[in-house]
Amino acid sequence: PDIHATPPLVATEPSRIALAVFDPDLLAEAVRGAGFEHRQLNPGHFSGALVRADVGGLIIDRGCYSQALLARGAFSPSSITVGFLLSDREPGYINGIRARTHDLIVFPENSELDYVLPADTEWCSVQNERNALFALGVDPECIEGMSVISPHAGQHGRLAHLMRFALDGRASTQAQHAFRDTLLEELYQTLSLQRGHCR
Repeated sequence: PDIHATPPLVATEPSRIALAVFDPDLLAEAVRGAGFEHRQLNPGHFSGALVRADVGGLIIDRGCYSQALLARGAFSPSSITVGFLLSDREPGYINGIRARTHDLIVFPENSELDYVLPADTEWCSVQNERNALFALGVDPECIEGMSVISPHAGQHGRLAHLMRFALDGRASTQAQHAFRDTLLEELYQTLSLQRGHCR
């Protein structure tokens, strides 16, 4: 009999929302489980995009907007959220701390956010449970309070590549768990190595 190779199962396609107008309701949960209020800071036409990927149970969100925004609210009470700035044109201010491209921002559960987000800033976030991070050997002190970390060039290049790969939805179902573990190890190795350089 003819034997046909079984094609790899494709993982669930990331959800994508295109915004043609400023819509606070759609932006309220730009990060899953969070409750944010957004305000547009400058007049003019607004456009933007939101993407959410589930990679082996790891939730990754991404957003980018054409206008500067103020985002205020609280993160999920059940997950630690690690934000990553993929690109920007100018620095933003997260809870009063200056943040630039490739900075990593750690938010413990229920952390409050007050973010002046410049136009065309491309951000993403990864959520995971505290116990899962401890299982990776993450020092609890790394995630006790909000902190901003600037990884070395090699580290932020690897992180950016992994994030974009996940958000493009290219990981097959079989590869998702291995990919998730690779991303988590890279993230929290970065946190551990750069702990002394937190802001």
